[in-house]
Amino acid sequence: MAADPVVSLGRELGAAYLAYEEALMAGDTAGQRAAFSDEQSVVRVDPAGPVIGPEALARFRAQRPSPGPRRLRDLHVVRSPGETVVTVAVNERLGPDGEVIGLGTQTQVWARTGEGWRVIAACVSPMAP
Repeated sequence: MAADPVVSLGRELGAAYLAYEEALMAGDTAGQRAAFSDEQSVVRVDPAGPVIGPEALARFRAQRPSPGPRRLRDLHVVRSPGETVVTVAVNERLGPDGEVIGLGTQTQVWARTGEGWRVIAACVSPMAP
């Protein structure tokens, strides 16, 4: 990947995107919560099913470990005519020596709110080998 794909998000959303990724990698649950909407309709989906609402998301994050090191392989950005942006990332899961041991996707719907950009929906999924 030659250029940093996060640059295509623009300064403000790019900073929010990277702040979430840093919080996720560090196991910083407060930073992860800050990146998501506090509306009751916020949702995160993975192979185990949907987690709905900020309180349920907080409980989920408190129980799960950091996903471990990963590297962004590709980022697709879909802009709506309004104040939402959809990102679809393909991430490489990295082993202890930096080797790629798996792939996963992360789809997020970002909305501009009074507090800045926040995730209002997310879906995380491993990719088949």
